[in-house]
Amino acid sequence: MDRHGNVKTCESMSQWHQSVLDASSQSRIMVVECMVKWCGPCIYMRPHVDELSRKFPHLLFLRIDVDQLEPFTMELDIQGYPTFIIMKNGKEIDRLLGANKEELQKRVAALAHQYAGVNKKLSN
Repeated sequence: MDRHGNVKTCESMSQWHQSVLDASSQSRIMVVECMVKWCGPCIYMRPHVDELSRKFPHLLFLRIDVDQLEPFTMELDIQGYPTFIIMKNGKEIDRLLGANKEELQKRVAALAHQYAGVNKKLSN
């Protein structure tokens, strides 16, 4: 297994929009990590996000270096780093600002289990 988990790196606005469409069409939760390479808390959180992506492979994890993708900062109103945005069907359902690995784990796990149950009911 990849030591960096299942986190995809987004390098363009078109790639961002395509990722949102793909996640929506597959009814997948998308966890978006908004970071910058020079940020200490972002560096601290990176391995934790990688681990979450391995723990919840049915979710789509996306890493965006907002220094490289400035329009993204305005589109999603990024106020600080790291910012984690959790989306479902192209809509933001949760947001966490800062390097709180326990809180991120808790929120991702709760939403993953909540929506996994919904998806199982829909497929029956």
